[in-house]
Amino acid sequence: MNRKKWVIILCVLGILVAGYLSYMFYSDNHSICDINETFDCTSVHQSDYALFLGIPVAILGLVGYILILVFAMWKFDLVKWISLFGTLFSLRLTWAEFFVINKFCIFCIISQVIIMAIFLISVKWKKYLR
Repeated sequence: MNRKKWVIILCVLGILVAGYLSYMFYSDNHSICDINETFDCTSVHQSDYALFLGIPVAILGLVGYILILVFAMWKFDLVKWISLFGTLFSLRLTWAEFFVINKFCIFCIISQVIIMAIFLISVKWKKYLR
């Protein structure tokens, strides 16, 4: 399968994950994600890091995945730059989960893996392993 198809598949998964995270942000029902004291999405979604400039980061992720999907089908060269920004932004949020909040959101981590995979695929990471 070529890089474009992989990125499209990952974007669809990312849209589903970010869509669910957006739903969770506005919902009081987090039971599927609140597993124990360590894996507690409610604490993460209620933290100061859940918003960026007043916008829920889940919504920003949803918009980001949609943008990547559009550019993957139209101008693939831009995918690496958008996904690099998304990866760096997501790493900041993961850093906050580890060192500030001390709680983890499973769906946020899944989104982190998806955006990193999109970035690695978009920059042809295999050529750097040779």
